Formats: sequence, structure tokens, C-alpha cells
Amino acid sequence: MKTKKIIIIFLGVIAVAVIGFFLKNGRKVERLNMPSIDNKEKTQTFVENPIKNNATQVGFKIAEVLVENNLDPTTQKPTNDHLEITLQNISGKDLSNFEVYYTIFDSAINKKEGYYKKLTGFVLKSGEKSTINFDNGVGFGHFSENPNSIYKTNNDAKVFDIFVSTDGYKLENIQINKDSGGAEKSD
Repeated sequence: MKTKKIIIIFLGVIAVAVIGFFLKNGRKVERLNMPSIDNKEKTQTFVENPIKNNATQVGFKIAEVLVENNLDPTTQKPTNDHLEITLQNISGKDLSNFEVYYTIFDSAINKKEGYYKKLTGFVLKSGEKSTINFDNGVGFGHFSENPNSIYKTNNDAKVFDIFVSTDGYKLENIQINKDSGGAEKSD
């Protein structure tokens, strides 16, 4: 009986340590960089671009960006529309410390939102391509998005202006349009 109590206490301590680690280093902490991420929040905020990068050497490139017609990479079936950025590493070494800033502009209502995200835990291996998903998903390459943004709450056409940066290499920027109409939903 005493051994069972010790095992239960031991497992409880391990569980608390693991939960503490994830709260400190996991999804909850990285969400703090997003404005208005609370599902109850109805007023959108705008974050100015905090990225300061004057590097001129190219080390990676934006290979593809999707904001609609997304496909699940495993099943190739449609999934919810979300910002998806595929990066390609051409530096010859592993890259980390990425940060992303993007704006969403809706000309029909003359509204612009700005979001900043440090890509904690994201490593782009030398010579590889990897995709970043702003979809509130879990796992490598998945980061939070604002469920109350103009991207998610109205069907107007939008323009995304996206900036991706990492230490020592030139900032990459791309602009992409999203057509008017509702978001596709996953099956």
C-alpha cells in the first residue's frame, strides 16, 4: 500500500513538471505574441512590425504561401483556410530564431490588422523546405492565429503582406491576395 502511494506521488510530481515545462516553453507561451487571441475578444488590435533586420546575405527564401485552398499534407484533402508559409533553406546550415510579421488588409471595410510571431522551436534544416501553419494546430510548424481576425470573420477579399526574418540573413517579403468568399472547411 505504501509503495502504491509513493508511485502515485512520484507520477504526480512528474506530471506537474511536464505540464510546467509545456506552459513555460509550449503552445501557451507562444500564443502571447498574438494580439486579441482570446476567443471572447471582439476588438482587433494592430501590432507594428518589430522586426529589425538589415542583413543583405540571402539564406532562405519563401517558396510558397497559401491563404486559401489549403490541403492537408498527409491526405491531400482540403483543410481550413489559414496562412501557410513554406520556406526553403539555401544557407548551407540549419536556421532557427525565425520571426514572422504579417498584415491583413480588407479594402471593403478599410481595415488593416498586423500580427507578429516568434517561431519558437522552429528549425529549418540545411537544404530543406518546411512549412509554417498559422492554424492553431499542434505540433512542429503549427502556430496560433487570431480566430477573431478579419481573415476569419468576414468574406471580403484581402491582401496579406508577409515578412519572414532570421538572424544574419536577409529579410524575405511577399504579398498575396485572398479572393472574396467564405473559407473552405475541412471534411
